[in-house]
Amino acid sequence: MIYFEQDNNRITKYKVKFDTYKLQKLREKIIDRCSLITAERGQTFSPETNKFKFTERRDVTSEAIIEDGVDYSEFSMVYNITYREYEYPNLALYIEGIINQNPTYLRYILSKDRINEETMYKARIKSLFKAINETTEEGMREIYLERLKKTLDNASLNEGQEPEMNYYEDLMSLIKMEKIDSIDLPDVERVYEFLDLDKNKLSKKINTKGTNNY
Repeated sequence: MIYFEQDNNRITKYKVKFDTYKLQKLREKIIDRCSLITAERGQTFSPETNKFKFTERRDVTSEAIIEDGVDYSEFSMVYNITYREYEYPNLALYIEGIINQNPTYLRYILSKDRINEETMYKARIKSLFKAINETTEEGMREIYLERLKKTLDNASLNEGQEPEMNYYEDLMSLIKMEKIDSIDLPDVERVYEFLDLDKNKLSKKINTKGTNNY
């Protein structure tokens, strides 16, 4: 993977190397130890599908809803399910992005700004209290209070969960950045202008050192 970083008016190009297997194992550990866990119930057509983009289901139990007179060769079976939902921490999402060769996620990792230094459980409670105290929208206070109650009801499931920042150094030890070359920003901009290329695309490719560049 190639990564560009801007420091003042100088752009440096890096080749980023990593072991996909080791990153995947670390990601799994972070999901186990840092996710926000909640007890859930609901209905689904496919109880065997338990991994999603931002969450996964564990300890799933399912029971088919069977109604008399329904031909289930014509209709999909519906299941009642109970499960524990693991909401992924940002670091797990960023690692997946790196594995998929997307340098944007390396920007997020190097910035550290979206990586929690406290558990997701504590962070969620703080954000909900803040939302409750600051909201002026009609009906939103009740919604935030209900979310807070649900989070507090799952306190025991989150005992022993860790801040994702605990694994930051482990992650950085698996990512090697090898400098390839560097060039002055005005020279790059001149080439873009000469070739009539969109300079906005240039800014999206380059991370400014010390910023998120979101």
